[in-house]
Amino acid sequence: MRIPLLIDTDPGQDDAIAILLTLGSEKLDLKALTVTSGNVGLAKCVNNAQRLLELVGRTDVPVYSGADRPLVNPPVHLEGVFGEDGLAGGESLPTPSVKPQAMHAADALIEFYSQPSDMLLAPIAPMTNIALALQKNPTIAKNIPGLVIMGGCPYPEPLRGEMGNIGIPGSPHRAEYNFAVDPHAAALVLESGIRNIHMIGLNVTRKVLYGEDMDRDLRKIGNKAAIAIANILSTVGEEDDQDYATLKKSPSDPVRAIHDAVALAYAEDPSIFTTADVLVSVPATGDRAGQSIIGDEGVPMRVAVEADNKRFSELLLHNISRL
Repeated sequence: MRIPLLIDTDPGQDDAIAILLTLGSEKLDLKALTVTSGNVGLAKCVNNAQRLLELVGRTDVPVYSGADRPLVNPPVHLEGVFGEDGLAGGESLPTPSVKPQAMHAADALIEFYSQPSDMLLAPIAPMTNIALALQKNPTIAKNIPGLVIMGGCPYPEPLRGEMGNIGIPGSPHRAEYNFAVDPHAAALVLESGIRNIHMIGLNVTRKVLYGEDMDRDLRKIGNKAAIAIANILSTVGEEDDQDYATLKKSPSDPVRAIHDAVALAYAEDPSIFTTADVLVSVPATGDRAGQSIIGDEGVPMRVAVEADNKRFSELLLHNISRL
């Protein structure tokens, strides 16, 4: 029995491999993509989602355009990391042949979860769309069977020992990008009453890396999806190039994190990961806004602590080979 899944996304190079990993899965059944502004502006993110579906002949998966900015804060995009359109290296991806759905992503979420559902929700972007849906109809929280979130950083990340990868405005602290960009949305969603929350945070995703070995293996697979993903992920932005410089096996080694793909691998096979059950709070404001703070109070959730890199790579390559 395949697991029905909805991905809330902001493609994004790492979103691209997450989406394709899901489409190649024998266990996950992608039902829809809801798209928000994030890594780049909304229109670019929507177009990128459609191009990826077009690439592998899955235009049957509906794409819903959503929030063009966070709930309160100004947008923060990452063109310097992912390229001007968010998919640097993906210039050969096809032009979409179908239009996105007319319904706003928040309204689509309300419709999908208007009744008890078995469709897992995987936010791999700022959670603005989900927060908007919950603001309009808080009762859907009880109908969402679980969240697998790429977001947060409940333990120090491995590169610098910090609690995130982006500065919190007006604060010396850092938080993980998806939570930091829209901390109000993250707090609202986590405190909404949704149960079965799983957090795949920066503390793990910065240990599960793309590099020349995976690049070689993808190119050996040789199908359209594998070549496209290899081209995209081997196009490394200056920030990532500097962050992972000490981990390169050679000067041309395209070492980088592929955060969102790690979360979707968890959705398919949690046994790849070591986890801990903890209470987490996410402040919406203040000098720790967007941080995922473990303590004696907060929302109960399961957080990833470690991952088996070999098994992750095997799952990713297997799924991409099926496209």
